[in-house]
Amino acid sequence: MLKILHIAPLNFAGVPYDFSKMHKVYGDQSRIVTLHKNERIFPEDICLDLPLPSQTLAKILRRKKIQSLEETERNTAHYFESRNLFEKSYYRLYDFLIQPKIEKAISDFSLNDFDIIHYDGGLDFYRDSRQALNWKRQGKKIVCCYYGSDLRIRGLIKGLDDISDLNLTSEYDHLVLKKDLKYLFYPYDVSELPVKKERTIGAIKIV
Repeated sequence: MLKILHIAPLNFAGVPYDFSKMHKVYGDQSRIVTLHKNERIFPEDICLDLPLPSQTLAKILRRKKIQSLEETERNTAHYFESRNLFEKSYYRLYDFLIQPKIEKAISDFSLNDFDIIHYDGGLDFYRDSRQALNWKRQGKKIVCCYYGSDLRIRGLIKGLDDISDLNLTSEYDHLVLKKDLKYLFYPYDVSELPVKKERTIGAIKIV
């Protein structure tokens, strides 16, 4: 039995949670830690409910990032970099402030006991990947799984990318951006689909 820990910034559309649930169906032990609470209603396991930047600030930073990427034509994934002293100082301060909560969660939920650390979104608790580096030194296997704007906008976190044993994606265009990615279909629970009781005549259409 494998012990698999998922870490995700958010439970994106319920997908990281479904991955964790899938592991359990096949007899492995799995937990998922989300850093922030999803505003939409999706199930949570361990949610740290860490603060997010204000919506206005987040939109401004994201808009500038997109503008910068549009000005430079890219066909490969780029590494995330703080663009100025303000951003660098912000991430250092943020990591310092959340550290007590992270360390408490690691202790309370025995997160050091897991064999595989699966980063949904390719992002550690800390922007400098210090916890991932610590787990790597302990002999854990590191997996990074990329969705949506992880590679398109934010970019790879170099410290985490350097130590990752396996890189996955569920996005076809990511296969072009990063050559060592393995494609993984989104999991879904067929028991959630409605059952059609009357007999279906003709072909069944699946959309």
